[in-house]
Amino acid sequence: MEGTRHGLETCEALRRMYELTVADPVWNRAAMEAGGPEAREGDLALAALLSIHSLATNGGLLHSVESHDSRAIERGTEGFRYFGLLDAAEAVGWVVNRVAATDLDADTDAAEQLESEADLRYGQAVPTDSTLVTRFEEIFAERSEAFAPLG
Repeated sequence: MEGTRHGLETCEALRRMYELTVADPVWNRAAMEAGGPEAREGDLALAALLSIHSLATNGGLLHSVESHDSRAIERGTEGFRYFGLLDAAEAVGWVVNRVAATDLDADTDAAEQLESEADLRYGQAVPTDSTLVTRFEEIFAERSEAFAPLG
């Protein structure tokens, strides 16, 4: 009997862990649909920062900056600022400035150093995905009207 009760508690805990919050579909829409067809300012800011973040976590911040055009970088930086992630915005801006001032193809040592420093700065600003999730959930709770309604 005790094992069954423990098993039910474990199942309930797992169910709660995977239960979607009201904010989750908004996050998913930003990640998968660039904010959706009727995106509002919050959706657009989240989608833009997630575009920068997803490449930064997979290939490094330098890779992310090199893979985005200047307008996408600007929107991503604005997205980080919108969510109060000023250190992340600053890290992206720092990389953009360094890339503009350095011939990375000609100076592989400088490229490696830049890549390392960029990842360090970004990692300090956004140590885990939870950093972004927490800020998004806070802003969503404060200003849900800045995000398009669901369904």
